[in-house]
Amino acid sequence: MLKISFLELFLRVVPESFLIVFLIYIMSGEEFYRSKYIISSCLFSISIYLIRFLPIHFGIHFILNTMVLILLCILINRLSIQKSIGCGLISMTTLALCELGNLFFLKSFLKINIEISMNSPLKRVEYFMPSLILLLFIVLVVYKLVNKSLRGKDKCI
Repeated sequence: MLKISFLELFLRVVPESFLIVFLIYIMSGEEFYRSKYIISSCLFSISIYLIRFLPIHFGIHFILNTMVLILLCILINRLSIQKSIGCGLISMTTLALCELGNLFFLKSFLKINIEISMNSPLKRVEYFMPSLILLLFIVLVVYKLVNKSLRGKDKCI
């Protein structure tokens, strides 16, 4: 099991979920509905939390989270299946690359022993906050680029 604490849920998973769903909205080019956005982001956060309690190997939770995200985009946000799959996979891959880059930086440049540090929920939040900030930066850049260059067109990347 890959349990996460309530601290991680509120300081990491919830903001991450809101960013991921917002990135999907940006890339899909669909009209933004605040209530659907909030509902789907909160449900995605809860599903991440619950999936982490399943007795599965590391990595499988990522696949399940991606499937839940795609389903939420189809059922709640009313995005097409093609846009939900494409934008959902791109968003989750972006998140994975941010976390991988952060992990590489922590191990290679700061020489932090990740295995020992991961025992404390506060340390996990602290060490992986840069990947959340990087994801926020990427979302903002994509938002600016899409709004600047594709106004009024089909915006799915």
